[in-house]
Amino acid sequence: MKKRKYLWLTVIALNLVACAWLGFASYADLQGKTWFTPGAATDGHHQIIASCKTCHVPFQKVNNQVCLDCHAKDLEHGDDKHPETKFQDPRNAALIEKFDATLCITCHGEHDPQRTDAYGVTVPKDFCIECHKDIGESRSSHKGLPFNGCAQAGCHNYHDNRALYEDFLIKHMDEPHLKSPAVLPVKPMTGPSEKAVIAEKQDGGDRTNQALLREWSLSSHAKAGVNCSGCHKNEADKNPLWINLPSARVCQSCHENQHASFIEGRHGMRQALNLSPVIDPRLPMKIESPELECQSCHKAHEYAAKYAATESCIACHNDEHTLAYNGSPHHMAWLDEQAVHKPAGSGVSCASCHMPRTEDGLIDHNQNRNLRPNEKMVRSVCLNCHGLEFSLSALADPEQIKKNFRSVPARRLKSMDMARERK
Repeated sequence: MKKRKYLWLTVIALNLVACAWLGFASYADLQGKTWFTPGAATDGHHQIIASCKTCHVPFQKVNNQVCLDCHAKDLEHGDDKHPETKFQDPRNAALIEKFDATLCITCHGEHDPQRTDAYGVTVPKDFCIECHKDIGESRSSHKGLPFNGCAQAGCHNYHDNRALYEDFLIKHMDEPHLKSPAVLPVKPMTGPSEKAVIAEKQDGGDRTNQALLREWSLSSHAKAGVNCSGCHKNEADKNPLWINLPSARVCQSCHENQHASFIEGRHGMRQALNLSPVIDPRLPMKIESPELECQSCHKAHEYAAKYAATESCIACHNDEHTLAYNGSPHHMAWLDEQAVHKPAGSGVSCASCHMPRTEDGLIDHNQNRNLRPNEKMVRSVCLNCHGLEFSLSALADPEQIKKNFRSVPARRLKSMDMARERK
């Protein structure tokens, strides 16, 4: 009897220890314990899967505010047409009983890769029918269309539909394939700074070598009056001593807006959660686990924006779209601009499309804002050079995307024809 009693006590004790450890691990969000998750995360969240507490509160389901903490700015920027408030209207109560569109997780479930599409959506593709089943009666152009095609390329996007509004289509109807002039926004011109530092005035002492000194002296930093000590003895690191390898905090001390958009995007989202800057990409890469900080794309002393706009991307990314950039019409226009054969803004780099300039002339380092769905790129990038119909047709053609838009789109979208008929 005593042996059996001790056996039961041992089993109970082991269970208590296991439960306590599991509880502590879940609460403490132990980094790397991703085997706690029921399945793989979506493409947008897999970089931060080690930080469970970012989305989860123990013994509670994920609420909307957790999602909005990261995505509210993008939804506002995209003029969200399906916000939570839309479905709080009592007139929509019957619809909410069937399809609760007030909750983000209704459409965006996590850890369920078997039914998650490229946009992180987990509901069936015909979910629009719950609210729009009579659309064929109110719009003859939609009569007979399948309900699983609402979100196909060139039609509707649930949140950001600004590039596909009927009025917007009509406004830009019959535009030429290539506009004249075809130029993108450029950095505002500034005159020579009175603070500019010449090489002879560097304050790095004998720590600098001549090659680095030449790079720095020709850089925007030197022209703006940023001497060696500005980065290597920066107060952001709270260290009065010389720092051989300044951290990203040093860059942030001057480039706060750029850093803010950087940590909102896929390149920097791990740093926003105090995780390692080493990422685990799902796209084909030339570098297995790249470490992404400011100097990963911007050379430390030369600070070459032109290098960061193209060559730094190609040095890492190994997918078909990136590999097809060299030699493409966009690339040739970029080379012509760099050789001053064409005006500023006429060239198209990787950053031109994926990290375009904002209205105030700054580079938006959050590439997510222009990425999925790719029609979001139309307003901020494509329409500077191309007509709307050409742009939407190109973005809806998977082969064109793979080949980096080397030819005219093979097919036209029906959206423009529908708008023409209603006009």
